[in-house]
Amino acid sequence: MEERLHKPQGITIVETVIPAPPGNSFDIENIISIEEEHRTIYNDENNLAVYIFFANRSSSNDTPNRVTLGSAYRNTSIVIYKKTINEIADSNGIDIPLTEKTTLNHELGHLLGLVNLQLDDIHQQHEDTQNNKHCRVEECLMYFETTGNRSAIASSLLRKSMVSDLDPLCIEDLQAKGGK
Repeated sequence: MEERLHKPQGITIVETVIPAPPGNSFDIENIISIEEEHRTIYNDENNLAVYIFFANRSSSNDTPNRVTLGSAYRNTSIVIYKKTINEIADSNGIDIPLTEKTTLNHELGHLLGLVNLQLDDIHQQHEDTQNNKHCRVEECLMYFETTGNRSAIASSLLRKSMVSDLDPLCIEDLQAKGGK
């Protein structure tokens, strides 16, 4: 966030541990209910507040072959499906913190308007037409593989030793939206 946002007063992170919600999986309506019950910090005229929920369950949209590692929803909210990240990482020998950070940064990219979320990108041609709202450049942070085929996600993450950066076109789109 510090690398891509103009926040001269800095960025503050407030962590709150809540009791583990019950259930086998979460849909976005469940996540919104949890947020409404527990979120305490909101945007004001001088501050941007982002709510990030690390879920102890998987997404209700998951199937045996397709999974979701995280989702951006509303305008300042993200869910990270920690259970799914742990399962994929543990069963494939993938670094859990790297997977979490990649997923979180990807979802933050969506909150910042990438890729072409409001049809306002200056480089609309780099949007992946097979996976809308994602970049077609495989090395880009905004590539689609935080949602998809379980084995493709694992294969992609196994090749990484660090979190991918945004490709030059995504950076230019972000800068055109006011980022840096």
